[in-house]
Amino acid sequence: MVRDEERHDEKESYDQVSETPQGALHSIDDDMFHKFMTERELAVSWLQDYFPELEEEVELAGLQVEPNEFYGRHINKRIADVVYSFPFRHKPGYAQLTLILEHKSRIVKSELRQTLIQTASYVVNQLFREVKRNGSSVTIPQPLAAVVYTGNNRSLTELRWDELFPLPSYLKRFGVVYNLPVVNMRNLLLAG
Repeated sequence: MVRDEERHDEKESYDQVSETPQGALHSIDDDMFHKFMTERELAVSWLQDYFPELEEEVELAGLQVEPNEFYGRHINKRIADVVYSFPFRHKPGYAQLTLILEHKSRIVKSELRQTLIQTASYVVNQLFREVKRNGSSVTIPQPLAAVVYTGNNRSLTELRWDELFPLPSYLKRFGVVYNLPVVNMRNLLLAG
């Protein structure tokens, strides 16, 4: 019987619909994720483990937790789970680098596009924030974003814009707008 349950967990697909009322359990998970990941020392340690390439470019010790609220065109409040900023190591004249983390405990197929657009909107809003803060006095790098996924689907590792919003071949020169890496905590926990 245990094996059947394990197989069921492994076979969770994007098509599976959540039985949890919208936002109920997810909100609790998000609150815990936010609480832990805004603890500076814990965040630096976690980033060293899961985004080691950042350390080559930025001072992780200079991590600052940024405001995570963004306001849309019609004053709709959007809240990212965690927003960090870091000073660059060897790039004078650059603004800080921003990393936006969005926690997901479940992503179903019908929500893949929404998740990609949601995080893309955070990136664009953060760019507006940086332009307002810095003007044209510094180079503003594109903010980074990633999903931290704690669900059961072990195959989820990236959300690709070109797969979710395919371009006709005659428009390929416009390129991919945005890809979103997924830190799949289930894979990391099983590997360790």
